[in-house]
Amino acid sequence: NPKSKHLSRVFGERGAMPQLKIGLLAIQGAFIEHRNLLESAVEQLQQEQRQKKQNSKDCYSVEAIEVRRGDQLTEDLDALIIPGGESTTVAKFMQQNGLLDAYKVWFSGKCTLNAMGKVANNFKTNPRAVVWGICAGLIALSDRVVDMKTGESFPGVFIRAPKILSVEKPESVRVLATVNSYPVAVAQDRILACSFHPELTEDPRLHLVLLKIVLRSKGEL
Repeated sequence: NPKSKHLSRVFGERGAMPQLKIGLLAIQGAFIEHRNLLESAVEQLQQEQRQKKQNSKDCYSVEAIEVRRGDQLTEDLDALIIPGGESTTVAKFMQQNGLLDAYKVWFSGKCTLNAMGKVANNFKTNPRAVVWGICAGLIALSDRVVDMKTGESFPGVFIRAPKILSVEKPESVRVLATVNSYPVAVAQDRILACSFHPELTEDPRLHLVLLKIVLRSKGEL
């Protein structure tokens, strides 16, 4: 199917087991750049695995899948990256295409029931799934948004970046990076979020962090 080949790309060692499936919310933003950095990250992961297993050929491969519909959040999708973009546009698109409800079911592992007590939709669940929100994606993952506004973008890695004002549960939230004492990258359980755009650099370290969170969630690391 030519269309499916356009939407999905596998990199790493062909036939390697197990394979990780990473979804890229392909609404707007630099999702292609994320795919490229995932390729670099899986190469680093393979090198680390070989060193730990004394040059074993049992390495991982990654399939990057562009996600635009709720039914693409399947039970075998290990993670979802929500790239940066215009937060209002992202939210409206997710709502109109069934992605918002599908995401809640997929990530929480809880199916929505109708009045008869039966499953109200065909959305899949993966209670081990990992999600990474970037800039607008961080806003989408937040429980509460303060002073959300629009403005002109400026050149650089931080583009109309949201500010993480506080970490209310420091015992469960890891601060991975700060700027001027404010957190700009955080991780909590199966959630990774940052206010800057790592895909606009050539540094795959945060993408490697994502892959390791996925492996820990699957009990493989």
